[in-house]
Amino acid sequence: MRAADLNRDGYLDVIGTSNDYLPNFAQGHDYWQTFRYHDGRLTVTGCARQLKNVPAPTRLLTGTCPGS
Repeated sequence: MRAADLNRDGYLDVIGTSNDYLPNFAQGHDYWQTFRYHDGRLTVTGCARQLKNVPAPTRLLTGTCPGS
């Protein structure tokens, strides 16, 4: 996990990871997941698939997260 102000509102946001791996399947995919500080708590803003050699997001994500 990393913390950075991704939307320049003066609050730290969080960049984390999630995975859609299920025990009955051979493989899963890794996703970046971003969280925004809002109303006194962190809320998920979205996800994006982690691609090889692509750095962590520099803005809040809006895509669908695994399991959503």
